Amino acid sequence: MVQAQVTVFNTFEDFQAEKGETYDEYVKYTIPLYSFTLKLKNGGKATKIKAADIWGFTYGDNLFRIERDKNLPVMVLSFGKIVFYGNGAAFLSMIKNKTSTASFYSGYHGYLSKDINSPIYPVATRRDGKLIAGDPYVLYKKFKESHPEYASLFNCLLGLDISTDMMLECVKKFEAEE
Repeated sequence: MVQAQVTVFNTFEDFQAEKGETYDEYVKYTIPLYSFTLKLKNGGKATKIKAADIWGFTYGDNLFRIERDKNLPVMVLSFGKIVFYGNGAAFLSMIKNKTSTASFYSGYHGYLSKDINSPIYPVATRRDGKLIAGDPYVLYKKFKESHPEYASLFNCLLGLDISTDMMLECVKKFEAEE
């Protein structure tokens, strides 16, 4: 008996009800025309699923959500007072290839959301400089301004947007705070 390797959830409600479409194998991802697409197999038959069309999926024991700014998958790394995610493309490669590192060319090292179904924001920090429309830092700034209760986390994350491990340490420290 082959155990499902991937379960795709079209909506958050499907995820809550554990009602998803299962697949035997994750093959790879592609990004044709800036549209992240999963290639999966079920019984030898290949299927392509656009990330823009789903809420999220599991790959093994790992939960991935789709961030809606660029419709990219992000993997849940910490779930508590805040949800922290890593770059989905990198983690898909690491899981498939059984490695501890991977490169990616789309998205950010880390992402945050208030809870498991709220909007996802990239951790895109810099110490100074003006923000302009379309700048990825605008989304992060908007998230920071709307959640002053996370100030200690934001201060820790400042300038760490190139290291998922260092960001995760900040999240763990924040989660441990009273």
